[in-house]
Amino acid sequence: MRPRLLLLLALPLAATFALVACEETLEVRGLLDRVVGETVTLELVEGKKSYSGQVVLVGADNTVYDASKLKVSVKNAKKLTFVIPPDTAQGEAHARVGYADEYTPPSDGGFKPLGDSGSTSSGFAFYDVPIRVNRLALTMDSKGLLGILGLPPATITAGNMSVGGGVAGMLSLSPDGGTLALLAADQMRLLSMGAKPKDLSAPISQKGGKCLTALPDGMLVGTDTQVIWLRRVAGKGITRAKDFLLKGCQDIAVDAAGTTALVLSRWDSNNDTTVNADGLTQLALGATPNAYSTQKVDDTPGALKVSLAGDAKTAVIADGASVYGVTLKGSGQFGITKLPWSHTATPVDLAVTHSPVPVSGQRVYMHAVAETAKNLVRFVASDKGMLKWVYQGDKVQEVDLSTQGAPTAIAFGRRSELYAAVGSALYIVQDLAGTPKTVALGLNSANPITGLVVQP
Repeated sequence: MRPRLLLLLALPLAATFALVACEETLEVRGLLDRVVGETVTLELVEGKKSYSGQVVLVGADNTVYDASKLKVSVKNAKKLTFVIPPDTAQGEAHARVGYADEYTPPSDGGFKPLGDSGSTSSGFAFYDVPIRVNRLALTMDSKGLLGILGLPPATITAGNMSVGGGVAGMLSLSPDGGTLALLAADQMRLLSMGAKPKDLSAPISQKGGKCLTALPDGMLVGTDTQVIWLRRVAGKGITRAKDFLLKGCQDIAVDAAGTTALVLSRWDSNNDTTVNADGLTQLALGATPNAYSTQKVDDTPGALKVSLAGDAKTAVIADGASVYGVTLKGSGQFGITKLPWSHTATPVDLAVTHSPVPVSGQRVYMHAVAETAKNLVRFVASDKGMLKWVYQGDKVQEVDLSTQGAPTAIAFGRRSELYAAVGSALYIVQDLAGTPKTVALGLNSANPITGLVVQP
C-alpha cells in the first residue's frame, strides 16, 4: 500500500488537505495556504513508513529553519507538528520531513545537507511538502470590525470579523505572530492564527479593560485597578493565572519570550487619590509571578505607549514633550534617559522591530513613534544605555505622512518593514534605510482604522 500523508491544522474542525506519496512523487490535494505562526500537523495515515523525526522548513528565499526554530513536536511515529516561524519569507516554501522504515529520532532534529527532493546528500529520505506562506496584517476599525489582510504577495483573500459590537476594541499580536488577543465589547478573546483566526476558548467577560498585550500562551489585560494574566494550559483551556494589583493601566508591552512585561500607568505616587506621575512596573511572568515596585517616569501624567525590546533589556515610552529610553537593570529597577522632541508632539502609537536590525553598523531593536502634530513617524534606538534618534546622514530619520493624513496606528512586520494606518487605508514604508517612500497597499477597511498589528 502506498503511504499517504495527511496535513491538517492543529485545531478542531479545521480545514484539511491531503498529500498522497509514493517513493518517487508526492501528490498534494487541498488547500496549501498557511500563515506565519500557524501550527501545522503532518500525519502518515497509510503505509508502513514512519517519520524519522527530522524536519526543516525551506523558505521562499531559501532560508532553512531547523527543528529548534520550528518548535517541532513528534507525537508518535506517524504524527508531528511544527510552527511556521517568524521571519519566514512569503511565497512558496517546502517542509522537508524525513521518513524511514522505522522511527529513529535524530539527535539534532534537522537535516544537515540538503539535496534534491526525495533524499539528502547524506542519504536521509524525506517528503518534500509544499506550503504557501502568507503574512497577515490585522486591523481594528472604529465599528469593531477585525480586518484580516494578506500582505502582498498574498495567496489568501482578505476578510473581516465583527468583534466589537459596533464599537472599536483593542487587539494585540503575540511576539511570535501565532496568537491574537482581543478585548472588545467587554469580552476577552484569544485566537490562534490562520487564514481565518480561530477562537481558542469561549470569550471571557471583562468590563473596564484599558490596555492589552498578547503572549505566546495567553494575554495580559489591564483595568483601572489590576492587570489580569490569562494563560492557555493544555487540557484546561484558558485559565486566570494571576491578578496583579496595579492601578491606572495605560499600556502593556512584553518581550519575545513572554516572560517579562512592562506596564505603563497613570500613577498616584503618594497614595493621596490624585494621579501625579507616569509610572512603570515590571512584571515577571514565570513559575513565580511577581509585580515589582512601580518606578516614576516623570511628574506629568500623560505618557501613552510603551514598547519592550525582544531581549527584555531596553524599552521606549512615548510622551508628548519627550521620548524616554528605559534600560532594565533587574528586579524591577530601571535606568531612564530623556530624548526631547523638537516640537510639541502628539504621540498616537509606538512600535518596535521583532528582531535586531542594522543601524549605524550595529544590530539593535529599533522603535518607531507615530505622532499627529506634524503627521510623522520618527525612529529611536538605545546605544550603550542612551536613547538616540536614528539619523539618515545628518538629518533625523522620519517618515512624513502629511500627504496621506494623520496616522492612527503603526506596526513593524518582517525585519524593518513598517506599516502605517491613515484613515481607513493601510500603507507600507519602502526604503526605510534610504529615502522612505509611503505606498498604499490597496488594503482598506470599511471604517477608520484604530488599531494595527502585523505578523513578524
